[in-house]
Parts: sequence; structure tokens; C-alpha cells
Amino acid sequence: MPKSQIITSSIANDAVDNTILDLADDYTFSGTIAGDNAGYTSGTTFDLTTATSYEVTGIPAGINHLIVAISNYSNDNSEFIQFQLGTSGGYPDNNYSYGGVTRYTTGNSHYVNAGNTTAMNDAVGIFYYCHNYSGVIDCRKINDADHEWVIRSQLASNYNGGFHGNTKTNSHFGESCASVRLAAALTKIRIKSPAGNNQNSNAAEGGSSGTDKGHVRLYWM
Repeated sequence: MPKSQIITSSIANDAVDNTILDLADDYTFSGTIAGDNAGYTSGTTFDLTTATSYEVTGIPAGINHLIVAISNYSNDNSEFIQFQLGTSGGYPDNNYSYGGVTRYTTGNSHYVNAGNTTAMNDAVGIFYYCHNYSGVIDCRKINDADHEWVIRSQLASNYNGGFHGNTKTNSHFGESCASVRLAAALTKIRIKSPAGNNQNSNAAEGGSSGTDKGHVRLYWM
């Protein structure tokens, strides 16, 4: 056998290190990366429309991490806007009572609701005061057996953002932490007004009234 050939079985694990491969070089891989470290899948960017609730379906069953990115989501009334995880069978009732807490602020005034309102028994309250909000909702599955998820959200409004054509004089912020147990695999999410009020009838920051609204995009792995 020529000396230029080496039998694969004779190569020890981790035999090729940075003394053999120049880590400063660029390398091209022709295959695909699979497994737990394959990275995130980016979903479609959806335009927000005026409605009492907003739902995104088609989330692949069996994922362990879901990120919901939101830009310029507006609520027309001051109320706890709800975020829910759902399955093919619907959305659970009264399963968000495992220590869920929502903190909401306006200007320098800070408030905390410890999940003792009806709006937070079957959902996570992501913000309260009416304005245009942007931020991220982070959802992580913690237990496969009972489809238990932990949820953390942070959304804020701009200090001088436009709302109904007027300039707001206070910034607003909403932050929440909670857990929920689903009856089956996660396949959809929903954001809604518990009172059935319209959402997203206002323009995004810098837009004109009723146009140029915000967006939602999901990432998962």
C-alpha cells in the first residue's frame, strides 16, 4: 500500500487538530448539518392585520425552542394582551397558573401582576398600555412527557412613537415569565385581546394611520 494512503480505522479520534487544519482558512462543506446543533429554521414574515386576534399555524411538531419576533404590534385599548401556545386540538384553559408574572410600566411607573386576573389564567400577558410594541417572545420546552413549556417575553414601545397620529409622552414596557402544560405537541401560537377589541388598526412607527403596520416572524429548532 502506498504511504500516501491511510486506513480509516487506524485514525484515532481527534487525531486531526489545529496543528493539521489551519483554523484561519475557509472551508466549504457540500453536505447538510443535521442534529440538535443544526440551527434555527426561519418562518415566513407575516404582516399584521386589524383583528381581535392574530394566529400563526404550521409550527412543526416536536420542536424544542420557539422564538416569536414582533415589530410594531399595536393594541387599541389598555388591557393585558394575551399570548398563547396551542396544539392541533386548540388552546389550553387555566394552564398558565404556574407562577406566571407580568410586569408592565408607563414612564417611571412600574406595576406587577402576579397572575391573579382572568386574562392570565389561560395565557401570558405580554403588555398592557395601548401603544406600538416591538420585542421578542422566547418559548422553550422543558419537559417532553407533558409538553411543558416556559415562556419569557419582553416588548417595549418607543418614547415618541406615533399612535393614532399623535405623539406619546411616555414609553411603555411589558415583561412576563410563565410556564404552561399542553395536551399535545405545539403547532401554533395566538396573540389576542381578551375583551375582543381590535388590534393593529394603528400605523407602525413613522407610518400613516391604518397603513404600514408591523410584522411577526417565527424561528424554531
